[in-house]
Amino acid sequence: MHVYLVRPGDTLAKIATHYHVTPEELIQSNDLPSSPFLLPGQSIVIPSRLTVDDRDRYSTYQVQSGDTLRNLSIRFRIPVTWLAFCNTLEEGILRSGDVLLVPHTSEWKRQTTPVIGLLSVDSDRLRIDASGLVHLPELAPHRLAKATLLCTLDGPAGVLPYVAKAILRSESAQQQIFDGLASRLCAHGVRGIVFDWQTVSPDCQAAYLAFVNETGRRLRPMGLEVGLHIPATSPWQKKLAQVGAIASSLDHLLYEPSPAPRQGHSLYATPPAPLTGVDELQRHLLLLTESIPARKIWLVNRSLGVVCKQGQVLELLSPHQALQLAYHQGAPLNRETHSELAWFRTREGGCTVWFEDLWSLVRKIELLNQMNLQGLAMWESGGYFPEAWSYVHEYFERSADSDEPIK
Repeated sequence: MHVYLVRPGDTLAKIATHYHVTPEELIQSNDLPSSPFLLPGQSIVIPSRLTVDDRDRYSTYQVQSGDTLRNLSIRFRIPVTWLAFCNTLEEGILRSGDVLLVPHTSEWKRQTTPVIGLLSVDSDRLRIDASGLVHLPELAPHRLAKATLLCTLDGPAGVLPYVAKAILRSESAQQQIFDGLASRLCAHGVRGIVFDWQTVSPDCQAAYLAFVNETGRRLRPMGLEVGLHIPATSPWQKKLAQVGAIASSLDHLLYEPSPAPRQGHSLYATPPAPLTGVDELQRHLLLLTESIPARKIWLVNRSLGVVCKQGQVLELLSPHQALQLAYHQGAPLNRETHSELAWFRTREGGCTVWFEDLWSLVRKIELLNQMNLQGLAMWESGGYFPEAWSYVHEYFERSADSDEPIK
């Protein structure tokens, strides 16, 4: 399986024939309508059951004038999809003089290649009230089991600013919370919790970090996982030393970036918030890893689309909705060079639609792998993006004892 970027003149039948798959397989792998038409710049998953585990069993070949991916696949008796995947040939283009890695045919087998982790965080929150009582979300037992839940100090009735202060000033309330979390989570088979930074007022952030640290110190020996959600909107840059100091007591530090305004760029070449491009993400992560171990960090990614006009965000869409709008308008897709995000102009209303497709997500995953981060976390309430889950699970998933993604 790899990602192909649609070029002008491509059809589903043409792509299927080129990669020796059926149109039906492409439709199923990409959640396409039964009679789709393709847009230039669109990312398409090419399914294949072949993967490779390392680069020790390769030969090399220097591309000659006239070589094509199909001719080489026939010559070396290797499927086109596998040869393209081994050499990251997302567009299937060969250039004379390029050196290709050619996997030995004896390696034609299905293998699991762990690279990074995959974490799903349930959007239904676990809430703790001012008296220290733990309120689990109203979920079916099968959803609670092995779930990772967001945790807030605001009680069951909604966000109450005084609740966190009351808890952090009361040792008895904190002790009740530790006991309640341990008993309730273990009884329901919950995997763990992730504390949300955004629910804490600035004047009690130090006390809150100390509370999170103590929660991790107490619950982790019981087999429960404890994490902290670090949104870019929080003052994390001013608290790096404090967050780094408690990292050893936590399993997960979930970082959620947010783009900063860039000067000197066209409105049509700068992705709007809350979308974050690969270049912006790399700058944030380099700063974050100066104080926090890379293997503790998960990237929170909410794949979505944004409709904007004159720099103002008008509407949020799922990636599928954005692509359907491009279909309806017949608008070719563009791609911003540094961010790798897709965008197009609407024919009516003078709007620009930005969205993260599978191609830009894969580029982020490659960055996570290069920086040796723990993995990718996706909120269940994030954009509807089914092909992303299957693609990530197929090639970029690490699990200690199973082939299933962490849920």
